Formats: sequence, structure tokens, C-alpha cells
Amino acid sequence: PSPLGGTADTVEMSATGSEVRQLLQTVPTIVGASYAGMVLIKAASPADVGKVILMRHAGGGAYLTITLSADWAWVGRSEVAAASSTQFSITHRPSLGSTDGVIGFHIAATELKLASQSALPYQRVNTPTDYDSVGFPKFLTFDGVDDRLQATLPAITGTWIVGYKEGTLVYKVNIPAGAFPIGTNSISTLWSPSKNFVGMVLRSGDLTEVEVSAVERYLVANGAGIAGAGAFAGVTSFYAAWYGCSSLTSFPLINTAAGTNFSYAWYGCSSLTSFPLINTAADKLQRGLVRLLVAHQFPAD
Repeated sequence: PSPLGGTADTVEMSATGSEVRQLLQTVPTIVGASYAGMVLIKAASPADVGKVILMRHAGGGAYLTITLSADWAWVGRSEVAAASSTQFSITHRPSLGSTDGVIGFHIAATELKLASQSALPYQRVNTPTDYDSVGFPKFLTFDGVDDRLQATLPAITGTWIVGYKEGTLVYKVNIPAGAFPIGTNSISTLWSPSKNFVGMVLRSGDLTEVEVSAVERYLVANGAGIAGAGAFAGVTSFYAAWYGCSSLTSFPLINTAAGTNFSYAWYGCSSLTSFPLINTAADKLQRGLVRLLVAHQFPAD
């Protein structure tokens, strides 16, 4: 059993002299950045206690020697990435210092992160349906370059409830038939208003307050941020967040107190006829509102 829950993997490698046996995982890295690589490991049997296995990651240089013990231990070190990708490897190569012959060991977890980051939580994942969900919000993070979800819809006049990691929002919408981007706005490289998409409900017609609350609770319980006026608290940039969202016919009250950039935030939201009293005081230039109003982009009346 793994000390983190579930079961650990058992590995046996056999090598002599210059022979090489490895477990490898290729991962992208940032050249010149320092990475901390760790493995949670122990000897597979009493006969394996004291044997030596090798490990390296971002630096790709000399190996770290790991002496196996009878108890679980996190073992690793920091290395500076020498290339834009690297191989996290656990290696058996006697000519470079591992114990000649057969080595058996258990692995419960591996970790590779920027050295400046705090420790990562470990999530047990056995199969696509058997995993530890407690404390691990579920959301898609778009890459900000070309990721998006898109559906072909009939014309819909109704309610759109969408959950992001930063908050859960409720809109009234009038969506024309055709392609509809989900989790992003009408511009493929601009995100509405977050790259961290949890889920959504889009339904023709109005929803009751009870129905809206039920959807909000479900999204929040599954990883979305708070619903209501507290949504998006702490977010500083709303740049182009709802740019070109002409299908929105209502906009919710959210927490924008920390916002310092509202440039083009609601530009092109031409179907809005009213707007909540949001806080844009932190944006000294008031760019979002100035460009909206001067360009006569909203409200429609």
C-alpha cells in the first residue's frame, strides 16, 4: 500500500556493467529555471535494502544516487533546466553507480515543479473513474493561444450559468444560431473572463431563483469559484474579458474591487441595456468604461 492512499507501483530492474534500465517521462521545462524533482520510494524487499538506484531530471547531468531503505522516503534535489524539455528518469546503470544485478523498489509518487513553488498536493489516480477528488477542483485551463470549446447551437434566448475557477456567473442571453464558443468569448485569443473553465448550463427561457441556486451550488461544489457578488474577488485584469459578447442581454454584479485593467472589458456588448454598479476605482485610467461609452458600444438604449 502507498502511504498516500491506494497502492504503490512495484518495479524490478536488472542490469550489470554498462547496461541501462530506466523509467522515463518527458516533460516541458523552461531553460535556466530551477526545478525540484522528488520521488517517494522504498525497497521492495529486505534483500533490496541498501541497494542504490539513480535519478535525475531537469538538468540532465550527473545522477543523484538513492540508497533504498525499508521505510518510505521522499528523495530528490533541485536542478537547473538545460533545455526546453527534459526526461525525469529513475535509472539502473551499474557503471554510473547503481548496484550491480537485480534491484526491486516501490514507487508511491513522483513530483517535478519549479523550485520556487510550494509543495504540490498529491492526487491518487488509478483509473479515469477511480481517483481522489477531495481537495482537487476540476477545471480545464486553456493555454491562452488556441484552446477553446465550441458548439453549434440553435437560436437560444434564455439563461447561461457558467462556472470558472475564479467565480460563477449568471447571464441572460440572446444567442443566434451557429457556432458558439464555450469558456471563451468571440475572440479566440481572449477569454471570457477566465482561462479556467469548470462547467456551464445554458437553457432556453428563464430559470427560477431555486433552479439558478441549484446550478450555482453544483458548479461551486465541483470546483467553480463563489457565485454572486463575491465572484472574481482578487482578479486584477479584466482586459477584453467580455470583448464582443453581443449575445449578453444582462450582466451580473461581481467583485471587481481589485481590478486594475478594464481596457475593452465590455467593448462590443451591444445588447446590454443596463449594468450593475461595479467597482472600477483601482483602474486609475478607467479605460474599460471610457472606451465603452465613447465608442457607444453599450448600453443599447
